Amino acid sequence: MVDQLKQRILVVDDNPIGQYTTVRILNYAGFEVMAAASGKEALEMAQQSPDLILLDVNLSDMSGLEVCQHIKSDPETSHIPVIHLTAEEIRSEAVVAGLEGGADAYLVQPISPRELVAWIKTSLRIRKFKLPVKSIQEASDEFYAYTKDLLCILDENDCFWRLSNSWEVTLGYPLEYLLGRPFLELVHADDSQETQRVLAQLKNENTRVDHVNRCRHQDGSYRSILWHYYSAKLYIYATAQHIG
Repeated sequence: MVDQLKQRILVVDDNPIGQYTTVRILNYAGFEVMAAASGKEALEMAQQSPDLILLDVNLSDMSGLEVCQHIKSDPETSHIPVIHLTAEEIRSEAVVAGLEGGADAYLVQPISPRELVAWIKTSLRIRKFKLPVKSIQEASDEFYAYTKDLLCILDENDCFWRLSNSWEVTLGYPLEYLLGRPFLELVHADDSQETQRVLAQLKNENTRVDHVNRCRHQDGSYRSILWHYYSAKLYIYATAQHIG
């Protein structure tokens, strides 16, 4: 259940009566409410990162569709759910334009307070479990950069597709050298055949396998590596330990 007391809703409506009514409904439902009376004011207040924007389609200075497009094109606000609200009879083309412009929903008044609140709760629940792509990528990059664990992903050609920075310490090579390079190039010749067999097994069975081989260090010596492989579709994922 959404914790409404911590959710801020920005209501954008240039009709004083409509704005007052909507604000009262949302306050009664337990939300913290901000209010804007124009598109320009809405764009300024969107920078305060409300949890959701309830946006009237017809505003005096610009259309709500235009406001939504500005919000969704700005990296700082693109993650905020936007629900269009209109009191006018509309055609399906207008609804499609609103949704294609980035809106998460398009509601037509009259709408009951219960239904309005239900739409808002649903949008907030979706947002709660949907991180922006940029945040996911940044978190992944930081994890691979700072973890001390040896992490590895091999692509469908058994080449290094992703590696944690810790491999630079273990094998001595910079990541730029390793990325895109065939895994077997680093494996000791005496361990190559068995490693190939394990990789083939992983691709055929989508299973998990523990395996030890020796991998070449930049200085020409070899490091014994304990691999914990598992496969999914065309990729092979692994964690590893330097054991000698």
